[in-house]
Amino acid sequence: MRSIAIVIMIYSNSFPYAADFEPHPMLRLLMSLAAPLFIFLSGFTSTLSHGYSRANLLSSLALFCSACFVDTIVWEIIPFYTFDILYCIAAAALINSLVHYSNLRIYVLLGFTLTAYFSIHYFLPYDTEIKELPLSEFNNFRLSEIQGQAITNGWFPFFPWIVFAFLGRYYGMNRSRIDTLLEKTRLLFLLLLPVTAFMAFTDAQRPMRMGYIEVFYPPSFQYLLMAVVWIASLLSLKKVFSRIPSDSYFLVIGKSSLLIYILHAIINHYILESLEMSLGVVSYSMLIVFLVMFIFIVAIFHQSIRTHQFLKSWPLFIQKIFGI
Repeated sequence: MRSIAIVIMIYSNSFPYAADFEPHPMLRLLMSLAAPLFIFLSGFTSTLSHGYSRANLLSSLALFCSACFVDTIVWEIIPFYTFDILYCIAAAALINSLVHYSNLRIYVLLGFTLTAYFSIHYFLPYDTEIKELPLSEFNNFRLSEIQGQAITNGWFPFFPWIVFAFLGRYYGMNRSRIDTLLEKTRLLFLLLLPVTAFMAFTDAQRPMRMGYIEVFYPPSFQYLLMAVVWIASLLSLKKVFSRIPSDSYFLVIGKSSLLIYILHAIINHYILESLEMSLGVVSYSMLIVFLVMFIFIVAIFHQSIRTHQFLKSWPLFIQKIFGI
């Protein structure tokens, strides 16, 4: 599942820096399905070490450092200002390291988060422009602006995206029961997926936010419903995915997701953006195929050396920051 999200991420995140065509609304919807899957899987992963809150705490701190690295070194902006997806995942990991969950508490958190999200967007205006503060303008730093980005206007504000982390945690706590239920209702969810996509179709007709192809700026109820059905559909196909060989392409790149995310940000900023490309549908698709193949080679190399003594000698915290 993480590998599917990576392929979608590569297409969508490179779009503002290389594409110059009007994407079909259905393509926009499809390219909007990586983020909820990443956040859901982060919540699920936290249940694998739910008895070791210190491990989750270490992971959350490392992810905050990863996000700050990407902002300061790659994008050369002051960290936290855009509140990108790594900050959201790190915040979710921090909460998961501190909260002792029960099903009832997750229900309460889900209800509170969704209620807060729709209330916030009812009373507060949504700014379609993301404020990115260059490092050279540190004197203009405002904590209140960071709070606004984290709550309402960032790329992935806390409300409502943390919902998917809670759902991932809930799935991890009730995996056997949910897997059985989803297997029995697989056809229903596969049929509901195009229905919810049709419901969210109007979202895909809105103007793109700063050139990004995704439709969730901000996420509508229809989009959130489609994303949940999308995740449930993938989970219902779990036994099908289990037949994929362990050394296959899709599994290999999923094991290097954080490293790929960082590398892809570097490619977007220092190569694609500097080249000022304006590609049509066919040429952009060819570029994405090349990038996916390159990422696959990097992932294979990464998996082959990650047990090398040189890398194992690095502090665990540093390994977590760079996904190595």
